[in-house]
Amino acid sequence: MYTSGTTGRPKCVLHTHYTYGHRVKAMATAYEMTEADVTFMPSPVTHITGAIWAFDMCWVAGNACVLMDVWTPAEGVACIEEHGCTVSGGATPFLQQMLDIAEAAPERLRSMRLFFCGGTTVSPELIRRAMAMVPQSKFYRAYGSTECITATLGYERPEDAHYGADTDGKIIYPVEMRIVDGATGTELPEGAEGEIYLRAPGLFVGYLDPADNEGNFEPDGFFKMGDLGRRIDGDYLVITGRSKDIIIRSGENISPKEVEDVLFGHPAVAEVAIVAMPSPKTGEMGCAFVIPRAGQTIDLPEMVRFLDAAGLARQKFPEHLVLVDDLPRVPSGKVRKDVLR
Repeated sequence: MYTSGTTGRPKCVLHTHYTYGHRVKAMATAYEMTEADVTFMPSPVTHITGAIWAFDMCWVAGNACVLMDVWTPAEGVACIEEHGCTVSGGATPFLQQMLDIAEAAPERLRSMRLFFCGGTTVSPELIRRAMAMVPQSKFYRAYGSTECITATLGYERPEDAHYGADTDGKIIYPVEMRIVDGATGTELPEGAEGEIYLRAPGLFVGYLDPADNEGNFEPDGFFKMGDLGRRIDGDYLVITGRSKDIIIRSGENISPKEVEDVLFGHPAVAEVAIVAMPSPKTGEMGCAFVIPRAGQTIDLPEMVRFLDAAGLARQKFPEHLVLVDDLPRVPSGKVRKDVLR
């Protein structure tokens, strides 16, 4: 399986029947999959999520799966409605665009009982919006990668539903996680932001090119995920950004995800992606690419006003704004921030 290549060259990831099989069975158990379920899978089958849910899960749980040749939100909602789909998942654009289509008639999604959202930045507001529109269904953020399949499995108890929006899920044994200071290699306490290291039965056995393995594994088998996050309330994980996406402004590290999550709450913003751009004054500064909602717009002063009202520190404000009709993406829906940079 190949990585999506959103931050650079795609790398060939080697898995075994065991690494796939263990995580598929873990998901089938956690999500209470049965033969009565019908999965709707908009992700391509050459992507880790699409492959698992289109093929492996059907053998393990006995459920049917509905696929689409080319994603369009209107046809996606129509597929869910026509086939009574109960489970789905994918990157942020799939969920957001489905909600936009079904907003006038949310009963079109009444068959859905579960949607996991991950693979890229997921705004807490998006999950809360989904929960409000389709209250009978379970929506949550999830975390994993091509290299480490399903590191988190959402939340377990109904009373913990808020973790679905506010965190990227719970690390459930036998998955092991460390939050590490990247400069010193020291494991950090709960609540501190650091680099995410994982060891798990769903962890790949290495890259096809041995050179890609160099510096990515610890001697005891933990893999450096390349993401930043913090552990809260025991074993819940909050992703705060990717190490490659960090903006270094006047020597201070700024995580674009924190700012993206705030901007996503602006009524005129449909989607947003923030990357570093050169600055002769501060070394780097943030540039926000925004897709406005239909019939609406936003300018730089309004963006600054909104971020200021939200209480965000001023040094984190993007200093450049570009309005676009769409963002460059890979087929799984992830935004290609390397192109935006």
